[in-house]
Amino acid sequence: MRLAALFCLVLATPVFAEEKTADCEAQMVVVSKAVDARVEGVRKGKIRRELRAEYGQTAADMLVEFVYGVPEEQIDEIKDAYQQACEAQ
Repeated sequence: MRLAALFCLVLATPVFAEEKTADCEAQMVVVSKAVDARVEGVRKGKIRRELRAEYGQTAADMLVEFVYGVPEEQIDEIKDAYQQACEAQ
């Protein structure tokens, strides 16, 4: 019985890794939209409305507040930091 459970766990590991990678990639699309909007000078309210329409109010508001609250000299680091944090989970 233990061997069967271990076998299932070993087989499932690549599936979890693939799902995690897909989740991180999907999240990076959203983060990139917010970061790119800020870099391009898009008003916070405009990108917030766009993201709310696609991803819901709570997630959009939290992300936009974070991205627009980061000091300008650190804005380029957000995507890499988010990617690393997502993959580390």
